[in-house]
Amino acid sequence: MYNRIINSVLSSKDKLITPILFSSLVFLLLVLFQPFEYRSYTFFKTLGDSLLSAFLVLLATLLTRVVVPYFFCKQWEKENRKFINISIEVLFDVILFLAFSFFINLGNGGFINQNYITWLRLSLKYILIFEVLFIPLSLFIQYYFLDKPINNKVNSFFSKRSLEASLKPTTQKIRFTSKTEQKHIEILPQELIMIKSWGNYIEVFYMKDSEVVFSVLRNTLTNIYDSIKEYSFLFQCHRCYVINISRVLVVKGNARGYQLTIEGVSAKIPVSRSRVSLFDSYTK
Repeated sequence: MYNRIINSVLSSKDKLITPILFSSLVFLLLVLFQPFEYRSYTFFKTLGDSLLSAFLVLLATLLTRVVVPYFFCKQWEKENRKFINISIEVLFDVILFLAFSFFINLGNGGFINQNYITWLRLSLKYILIFEVLFIPLSLFIQYYFLDKPINNKVNSFFSKRSLEASLKPTTQKIRFTSKTEQKHIEILPQELIMIKSWGNYIEVFYMKDSEVVFSVLRNTLTNIYDSIKEYSFLFQCHRCYVINISRVLVVKGNARGYQLTIEGVSAKIPVSRSRVSLFDSYTK
């Protein structure tokens, strides 16, 4: 579980923009403007407290903007949930920052010189200042950098003649076999929707009797890719995904990567940054 979280954080490079920017702004705000009691501090105490506050903000927003959406990705990806998601993020920001601040203050003996009510009032005062900056900035980053839609790329894949030619029905089936060869499936190339790889297993999504079904096989994407690479409409958009581009319904994102809505698949499918240019070549 720990490795899973770390891999999620490292693979979500774009989402790291928000926590890093937030913590940097907090540091600059406290050092340059020195609000409240900071004006009575020495330079080095101001610098130290500002670094500590920036670190706490980085840690809290990293958890709320990267780790929490990872565990609740299905809910986070639903349409018309932006306001709810931001409200949850703000709530978690407040709770986590208060928790971190409490334990640090407790460890440093801070409650000897001030009571809990004074600490809570002062902490909430800082959090409210931070959130006044964070909420509009978070919306700006989300819209202009992470979720900005790409125009004229909805159902545009069928317009390319070479692609249409490659999608002509064929009676030659593709055979996917598990490593032990105890299980296999055979499907027509045009029936394949997507292949998802996770560890030593693959999930093959395909059409059967006008419904989307999937089968799990013990194999890797690397091992089975040779059997499908001749079909130009089967595109490896990510190290863990191969998609049938004729099944793409909606494309969102920017040069840092795309998010695809695939026919019959509820989850958003990523196109990695290194594959964006090649993906674009199919739509030009």
